[in-house]
Amino acid sequence: MSASDRTTQADRMAPQTVRALFVTPTWMATGETAAALVLADSIVAGGGQAWFLASTPAAQIVRPKYGDRVQEMTADLASNQHHWRRMIDEVDPNVIVFSELRSILALRMNRQFPLADLSWLRELNEIDALLVALDHVGSTPSVQKVMGRLSGHTFFRLISNAWRPIFERMVILLPCPLHEPGKVEGRQGHPYRSMAMPARLDPAVRAQVRARYLGEDHAEDGRLIFHSVPRWSYRLAKALKAPLYEHLSDILAEYVADVEAPVTIVSVNDGTLLRRSASKALKVVNLAGLPLAEFDALVLSSDLVLTENIVSLTLAKTVGNAPGVAFVNSSTLKEILAREPEGSEIRRLALQFERSRAGSVYPHVMYPIKQQDKAGPAAPSARRRLFNAAAPSLPMPEEMIRAGSLPSSPFIRAELYGGQATRDLFRELLTDPARIARVRAEDEAFIARQNALEDGSDVLKRLLSGRTVGDTVIAHG
Repeated sequence: MSASDRTTQADRMAPQTVRALFVTPTWMATGETAAALVLADSIVAGGGQAWFLASTPAAQIVRPKYGDRVQEMTADLASNQHHWRRMIDEVDPNVIVFSELRSILALRMNRQFPLADLSWLRELNEIDALLVALDHVGSTPSVQKVMGRLSGHTFFRLISNAWRPIFERMVILLPCPLHEPGKVEGRQGHPYRSMAMPARLDPAVRAQVRARYLGEDHAEDGRLIFHSVPRWSYRLAKALKAPLYEHLSDILAEYVADVEAPVTIVSVNDGTLLRRSASKALKVVNLAGLPLAEFDALVLSSDLVLTENIVSLTLAKTVGNAPGVAFVNSSTLKEILAREPEGSEIRRLALQFERSRAGSVYPHVMYPIKQQDKAGPAAPSARRRLFNAAAPSLPMPEEMIRAGSLPSSPFIRAELYGGQATRDLFRELLTDPARIARVRAEDEAFIARQNALEDGSDVLKRLLSGRTVGDTVIAHG
């Protein structure tokens, strides 16, 4: 090896300053944008720089910190591509980070904030930069399946061929605690520490939040439940006329009935999603979207955090602070009726859902998306066939690492129609010191694994220097 070769290799292996361009074209996935923002902060803290090409919802999240380094996208493809080319020229990024791939995979079908077409894909492949995808929910297997579907059809083969060279060099990053920090056999990607854990809140701010929602008299002895509903979830539920949210406050009133202290549930949704509970034991507060700091303050001030989406970033924020609970349903209506006795409130509500809209009770882990493993041999409905046709732009729960059988952040699954078992679970998580102590011990073990990881900036520097491990790209030639 010549002296010049040794110098070139040494330069390549030396730590590099990260100049990252984040592409966040999502129109609903605020969790993905929040994960991208945390990675950008890590890059800046590590001496690097970050810019954003962002959809309007994403820009609202990142602009308070990054100001004029944020270029907002529009519904015009040509304009977005013009801004992309300008930023590539001006920023000269050595890392391009995609906050999520669904919006890009959709090409022109992403009509809200389009960016990708075949010519753009060719341009992207010619850029000398590290291409990175944040795998927020473990959707890499879904992307690989989509590629297989596309390459098998003559019409879509051109698209698949344009994507393949990009995916052969695109590196997967796995933000933790969204993913299990420890080694997972067969998993693709680089796990990294995406946030300091446990998250902390000024005690004075916590006291103010609790007093605001529980009242001054019950700020300490009351129980505050934070309920997070993703934007895509409540919009899809309304589009499908799915009835759960019309009666969720009744279900919750049943499950907190054994809690002697006053209970308030603060639900962040569109501001109107949950009805007021008829029970005096439960106060319901609906809020529209909050600034990130206020949202996090509510999470960290609560005694329990609840969602119907097991891949919610909010569940990750609960680790080390409060129990995180995901409402799921593992049962068919027939199984619920066989289990729940006559006179059961949960039985009555399940039947009411079915009367209001047939087929409303079904297995799910990301409401209102239906799980297919209990669908049975019946032919899919026209609506289901339409949903399946759109599946390439929406990874299915059973294909996701966090929604499958592999480890993930330590949240608790609660059966939505679990009856007495779920009622006992809520009572224990809200009032039983022994159960709460067990949850905290499990969280501490998870945090220890999380803290052993590199942060995102260090992982990118390692990748830029050419040092990588394992099977980490999306596709192989």
